[in-house]
Amino acid sequence: MIREIVRSVLNIIEVATLVDWWSTKDSSDLHVVSATDESHFRSAMQLVDSIVKNCPQASFVLYDLGLTEESRSQLLQRGVNLKEFKFSNYPEFFQMHTNHGSYAWKPVIIQLEALMSNKQTLVWLDAGCKVGARFSGFDRLVRRHKIFANPSASTYENWLHPSAAVAYVDASILRAEQIKSLSEEVMLSAAFLGFDLKDKRVRGVLESWAHCAHSKEIIGPHGSSTQNHRFDQVLLDALIRKSNSPHFPYARAWLPAVLVGVKTHMDVEALT
Repeated sequence: MIREIVRSVLNIIEVATLVDWWSTKDSSDLHVVSATDESHFRSAMQLVDSIVKNCPQASFVLYDLGLTEESRSQLLQRGVNLKEFKFSNYPEFFQMHTNHGSYAWKPVIIQLEALMSNKQTLVWLDAGCKVGARFSGFDRLVRRHKIFANPSASTYENWLHPSAAVAYVDASILRAEQIKSLSEEVMLSAAFLGFDLKDKRVRGVLESWAHCAHSKEIIGPHGSSTQNHRFDQVLLDALIRKSNSPHFPYARAWLPAVLVGVKTHMDVEALT
């Protein structure tokens, strides 16, 4: 614990010297992406309102994973660019009724938007996130470090299902000895992500993430559930490790997302 605290303090100092968060910011090169079904509609509305208030110049798209007509109407009235995710174009296991579709739709959505966006910085925010004023300068952070992801509270030992581990080896994502050595390693979170789309290695990670999401054996194998596996999250972490892409320097230490203007896991449904 002491080692992690020291590492975090050192990383805060490093980040503070590298990134001038308090200067004038321009969010016009941010492309923000999120998605929700009806179960998190109120959270999505909260996210929308926070973006409109604190980052109005950013482009924003929200994917409809199963909203009612009334909910869609409310979002459209707020001027949200709402897109329907075409579940019929993807494997059956993408459907939300089991394990939230193994969250396989998330890397697919991010890759779709990466291919279409004319912005340099793509940001993924779960529907339960909220952004503050500091977030408007986030693109400068991503451009410097290419991939941004917070550390999670999840370790490979606890949240990589054994069947997925086998699939990772078969797909040459990680070697068996790597997975064993990673057992106590903290993986990156996938609730709040930033990608520099002009970096070829980053685009390679996104392409591989979306490709692997089409394989149930890799992203959501038999026996995996929200109780024993981190679906899209552990897969992204593994692919970043495989690619050796640069990622944020405190990835293995504790540093709140709020320092870059984002609060995660603020789901209205969980708080009421």
